[in-house]
Amino acid sequence: MRRFMHLIRRSGTGRSGRRALLATLVLATLLSGGNAHADEVKLKSGKVRNGKVISENERFVILETRLGRLRIPVSEVESVSRREDASADGDADAETDGAEAPDKPAPDPGARRGRPGRRAIVRRAPRKPKPEPAAASDETAPASTAASAPETVAPTATETETQAERDRLSQLRRSRVVRRTKRPATEPEKAVAKPAPKATIGGMDLAKVPAGTEVIVFQPPRPFAAADGAIEIGARLVARMEMAGVKSAWMTVPGPKGTERVAVRLADVKRHIDISEPDALLRIFDGIKPGDWVRIQLNNGTTLQGGLEGVADGAARVIGSDADGKAKRHAIRVSDVVRVDGLILDASSHRAISVIEPDELVAVTYWPDGEQVLGRFVEGGGADVLSIDLDDDGTADRRLMRSGPVAELRRVPPRHRDAARKLRAGDVVRLAFVEEFPEAAVRRNHIGRIAAMTAFNLSVEDGRDVMVVPFRHITDLVVIENRPDAEIRKWNAKMAHDDAALDFALLPGTNIANTRAAGLPSGVTTLDNGRIVTQVFISAPFTEETFGVRVGEPVLQAVRRSQLRFHTTVMPRVRPGAEPEAQQTISESIEGVRFVILGDDLGIVTGIEMSRRD
Repeated sequence: MRRFMHLIRRSGTGRSGRRALLATLVLATLLSGGNAHADEVKLKSGKVRNGKVISENERFVILETRLGRLRIPVSEVESVSRREDASADGDADAETDGAEAPDKPAPDPGARRGRPGRRAIVRRAPRKPKPEPAAASDETAPASTAASAPETVAPTATETETQAERDRLSQLRRSRVVRRTKRPATEPEKAVAKPAPKATIGGMDLAKVPAGTEVIVFQPPRPFAAADGAIEIGARLVARMEMAGVKSAWMTVPGPKGTERVAVRLADVKRHIDISEPDALLRIFDGIKPGDWVRIQLNNGTTLQGGLEGVADGAARVIGSDADGKAKRHAIRVSDVVRVDGLILDASSHRAISVIEPDELVAVTYWPDGEQVLGRFVEGGGADVLSIDLDDDGTADRRLMRSGPVAELRRVPPRHRDAARKLRAGDVVRLAFVEEFPEAAVRRNHIGRIAAMTAFNLSVEDGRDVMVVPFRHITDLVVIENRPDAEIRKWNAKMAHDDAALDFALLPGTNIANTRAAGLPSGVTTLDNGRIVTQVFISAPFTEETFGVRVGEPVLQAVRRSQLRFHTTVMPRVRPGAEPEAQQTISESIEGVRFVILGDDLGIVTGIEMSRRD
């Protein structure tokens, strides 16, 4: 403002000229101030925000309003309209605050007279005072003077700058800048794909298929009954619909003698695919992974089996085996396939096959017949051949394909796997095993000769009977190498009743008259049938030894010191709300007598029970 006042004083004009210049200054100030907030931001909601756009980026539009700054997300903005250039605001601020002049220089007055780059120097003639109403027309004074006076008079610098500012504001009002916040997306043209064969779910949809339609019928996977954990691939059938009822459908399939009719239960159908193109037949192998064992039936009646290697170019590649267990490859055209089923690869079984050691007992279950091969693994036959010795003579009696349809592979538990590799039929062993029952756990000890053995069980005979013991129940297994026959005889030997009566006179089977004559010591109770003693109970305060067992001592100590052989221990389970039952350690070493040690939960002998055993 000081700059303009200084220019007015130096202009040398009269009072009316000064008033005209002041009016021009006020008009320019009002115009610049009124346009400082002339930008317009239109929102997607329909609302409009007016102000000055300070900045604009990919995320926000910052708008300066009379009430402060607003930060508007770009996602809410529809358009931004700028009615005024940033340079116009710069000129107004420069004129008002005395800052530097704008980058664009004002028009040179000398250019109007054909001499660019130089300012014309013109002497002004004295003017007569004019009436006040004509003050507003002083803006056009230079033009009228130039037309009437014989000599051209150049406008002053203030008038030139004011006129330039007016022209720029007028040009800005006529122009409008619109910026879009989003670029219209142009999607490339997509190629029209052929419709895929339509798949439907459930047997009820199969019943709605028109007669004559060729479909692939899928049955769901199911467990293999011969092996726990094995999963069979659901059968897939390529057939033509003939007729359908409420529970089943009749379909025709190609065979070696023409078409054959087959019945399909609707309850066994998982889904079906309507096929109208030859390439759709490849979907009969949907869900079957490479390595799974497949059985493929062809339209000529032949059947091929093998591990699926892949499906491509209208053919399925299958790796089967010959009679010697060696791999044999087949290439099968999908157009010849009528039926497909198989076995899902069991990774754990095939992993176990790769780490089997020689002489190890194995049980291999094969699909689809559920055949189980029991024997020992022997070396030889090739890397992909599993050689099995069936009669324990050291030579291979059966050769199987390692990558064949193995549904299950059973081995001896790791605890006894190494010992079982060395065991042979005829060896004498001492073993301990535990049987689990709902009411109690029963631990048994036994000595006998191995009659037979598999990956599941160990059969032991002691001269009187044969005992079959599962390997998973065995807790202790020791081979007796020193005098094994003598150990068997000692284990099976019985103490005569009369000899045992010398140690304890009140044995079951003793005449009741002898018992009454001798009297009963304190802590001993007997039961009889009127003729002989049938049961004897011993408890505290009786503290004498009975066949090396004393009431009040630990059970394990009594078992070690006793001359009797204890073969069974019954450990009752604790039942909520009931008193704990006594643990029983049983011996049948005395002829005709069952000797039982009763112990508490701490393993202390609380009593002895002897009963007659017929």
